[in-house]
Amino acid sequence: GGTNNGGESTPSNPNTPSTPDTPSTPETPSNPGGNGGSAGNTSAAQTIVNAAWTQIGVPYVWGGTTPYVGLDCSGLTQWCHAQAGISIGRVDTDQLYGGQRVSDPQPGDIAWTPGHVAIYIGNGQMIHASSSQRKIVITSVNTSYYKNAFVNARRVL
Repeated sequence: GGTNNGGESTPSNPNTPSTPDTPSTPETPSNPGGNGGSAGNTSAAQTIVNAAWTQIGVPYVWGGTTPYVGLDCSGLTQWCHAQAGISIGRVDTDQLYGGQRVSDPQPGDIAWTPGHVAIYIGNGQMIHASSSQRKIVITSVNTSYYKNAFVNARRVL
């Protein structure tokens, strides 16, 4: 080992993008609940999570409802649910009161904190439209701002 076979080196090209920000496939387990039906409809949940992954990097737009162009937080959650054939309210409070409160959030559930919603994707992570970062991003649910998101987690499956 330790030999350089060929000695080729590729010059750095500033016009060539580095690794993409988004993994090519979602890293969410296919059966997020693992405990039968109590996790809701896992097929619909996976569809919701997969839809959220497709929006990573899309610009945050206040009042935005157009996927791939611009979404706000509740526009993202509404669109992701629609991809699974589930109709939910447009604004965060409608989504809060429209679902079943859960104490064990699973991928596909809505994480709610006052004035904000996100899609929980598992492993303590959520996908949401970040007004501060101006785009759809992945964030830990354990950051101080979102620490109560699971207190009000909702399942609409």
